[in-house]
Amino acid sequence: MKFFVSSDLKRERPIKWMISGLILFLSLFTLSNAAVKASIFGTTPEQIAQTLQGDPDEFIEPFALGSLLELIHVDLFFMSLLFLLLSALQFRLIPAKAQALFWSTLLLFCIILSFVAPFLAFYDLLYGAHIWLISFVTLHALLGLTYIQILYFLWRPHA
Repeated sequence: MKFFVSSDLKRERPIKWMISGLILFLSLFTLSNAAVKASIFGTTPEQIAQTLQGDPDEFIEPFALGSLLELIHVDLFFMSLLFLLLSALQFRLIPAKAQALFWSTLLLFCIILSFVAPFLAFYDLLYGAHIWLISFVTLHALLGLTYIQILYFLWRPHA
């Protein structure tokens, strides 16, 4: 447990491997999350809007608000844990604290927007399906960059 007291995670080889494994599992979670959402809602704003609002001409039932709330509730829990883990690792590993704060704040903004946008799309407000798709893609790209950034700062040679 001494690594929790020490702020130098880079010197402890088992901890470096444990964090690398964690980043691998988080990457798999992010990819599977994107695949599940793409299979449920589609990959274009038109498909998302059609899934949420239904289409009587094609006999597609509208998505139930309870089901949407359930999906968001589960995602909110996992994304909050993901945000806490990634932010803690960034603040421990990135030497420039302003840079870590910038990336953590940007990540938090994308997470919040990705939870507000489904409601905009559900009620067909303000190009909600477009905002949801953009925020979702941006969030997952930013998560990927964060994973790479953490691994870079974790495994780079000591300066």
